[in-house]
Amino acid sequence: MISRFPKRGMNDVAGKVEVLTTRLGIFDPMPFRVYERSARGKVDLLRSLDVPPYLDAQLRKSSDDLDEVPEDIRNYLEEHRADLDALYKLVLQNEVPKWEMDIARWVEGPLPGLYYHRQLHGVIALDILTKTRLGLNREALKAFEASWKINQGLLDRPELSSHLVAHSVLNRQVGVLRKMREVPSEWQTRILDRDFRTSFLQAIRLDLVALSKYLSDTNKNVSFLGLDDNIINSPLGHPFRRIMGVQALEVANQILSELKTSDFCSFDPDSAREQLDTSRSRWNVGTNLINDLRAWKTLTKSLVNLELTRKILQVKATHPTKNEDSLRKVADIPSKLCSDAKWVHQVTADGTTLIACTKLPDWIKRETTRFDLPLTYLLKPAPRNDLR
Repeated sequence: MISRFPKRGMNDVAGKVEVLTTRLGIFDPMPFRVYERSARGKVDLLRSLDVPPYLDAQLRKSSDDLDEVPEDIRNYLEEHRADLDALYKLVLQNEVPKWEMDIARWVEGPLPGLYYHRQLHGVIALDILTKTRLGLNREALKAFEASWKINQGLLDRPELSSHLVAHSVLNRQVGVLRKMREVPSEWQTRILDRDFRTSFLQAIRLDLVALSKYLSDTNKNVSFLGLDDNIINSPLGHPFRRIMGVQALEVANQILSELKTSDFCSFDPDSAREQLDTSRSRWNVGTNLINDLRAWKTLTKSLVNLELTRKILQVKATHPTKNEDSLRKVADIPSKLCSDAKWVHQVTADGTTLIACTKLPDWIKRETTRFDLPLTYLLKPAPRNDLR
């Protein structure tokens, strides 16, 4: 399985993206490749390893409302206008950026930096929201296209860690897309035109197969699970490593069998993880299975956000004040994640539209981080002077 993904270097586009991001004050695209931070590169706006909380505060709002952009963000975007425009042009006029890859080395191989991509796409998201507030809808869409294309390079990678970084970015992207105006109807299908379930299952299997090979190759030292490296890498520890390598494949079959036979909503990763905690010792690769269950939960929530965003785009495409009955005729959308669930909308007396999902399980609705997006949305009727 690992041989299907040969070692490669990064392409020319990715290298040029990195050069442009250093001008934006964004560094460390890979854990083992660090760019020197120049005095100009030390941007106060990005010192927290992420973008300012303004972005996520806007995305957590269950409506199109946007607060005024803080002065420091406006100044940053103005100062780096030429850098951002150059980035968008580079990405949109070339192939998808692809970073280096070496699956056989597992955790020791090159992997995309989470903070690097959250900062990069976070800065683009700030630019999109600023443009949206100013009514620069075409320019906002151009920036979104560039962000989307960069993230496809991560989603195309086979490693589980790359998918987790990509979905962290994807959640912000769909949160931003909800706020945008005049989004072409093609995005209703584009955001869900990838088979996320299959690619994620393949990533989980590859991750555990790579782990098995990593553990079983006793010709190389490993650092794993906090165990004493001197013991685990000694001849005394070699049989132990081989057992763990075999168990990694058993774990892969166990989790893949469970996930393949369940739909997203009937399988509760939190409950499964609690059962695993009590049934397995901490030293074995059951710990990796727990991480895979967390990853599956991340995927499920990401796909729920995508489905809601598609429904929002569908409703926005039908302007309720052009025809009083037009919005009421828009069809509900069955969820592909949950067999009994569907995305519905309701128009209130004042013209406000509430969008929600029926029969969504409680474990999905529970918020677990401050980055969770709202699972309902309100669209206010357009002012009369906005009619065309």
